Amino acid sequence: MWPRGGSTANLTMPMSGGTLIAIVGIVALLSFGMWSALKPRFRARRVLEAELRQPIPEVTPDDVKRIVRRDFPSAQFEDVMAIVTEYRSRWESSIPRVQLAALKLANGHMDSLRRYIDAAKQDYRDVLVPAEYPKYWKVISRGRGLSKHARHQVFESDRKRYENWLHR
Repeated sequence: MWPRGGSTANLTMPMSGGTLIAIVGIVALLSFGMWSALKPRFRARRVLEAELRQPIPEVTPDDVKRIVRRDFPSAQFEDVMAIVTEYRSRWESSIPRVQLAALKLANGHMDSLRRYIDAAKQDYRDVLVPAEYPKYWKVISRGRGLSKHARHQVFESDRKRYENWLHR
């Protein structure tokens, strides 16, 4: 109960029986050394901050050429490379990454590749996100938040999926 007159000096609140039992229980666990035995059950594996960042693939122009040769008929190599190289950026190091994202999403279809390269010219994230982080995007776009541990698991799943595609 709050004191009258707006003053909070000498404020005392009665403790419920459940709270008192919980406190006594914790003190008993600590006193008898049982907390060390139970502690692992209450603590999840600690996820480091570095593990919470989305992994960024390190790819090169050679990877782009290799994927074009792998996913398209050899007779189309020059045409496909002409479409892929339409994507330019002032950040030279990110070009192969965006080109590979478009190739991944196109899945061997030249018309789709043209569409994804055009989309990347407008906003590269429209290609990178679904190619590199599909599971994460699906979860986030539904408005659901993730715990640190769940976010790490989703990042790992997306990374493995991308690596498997890149190196198949």
